[in-house]
Amino acid sequence: MAAKKPLPGLPVLHPDHISALVAGSHPQPHATLGQHRIDAGWAIRVVRPLALAVTAVRADGTRVPLDHLLDGLWQGL
Repeated sequence: MAAKKPLPGLPVLHPDHISALVAGSHPQPHATLGQHRIDAGWAIRVVRPLALAVTAVRADGTRVPLDHLLDGLWQGL
């Protein structure tokens, strides 16, 4: 399946980077996965290969629906 168009404001990931993350072979997965501060706000990326939908919940209770990027990698702002 082809990757979806990236969300505006989120740094674009190289296809090899995505493949390594979802395969579990990336040498530093937590540099990309989880919540990270970026210019557009907070980027959230997770690997959930069997999920039909993913929603992150911030400490204040705010719900952030994540978009499926490719092969179980989900992301949002």
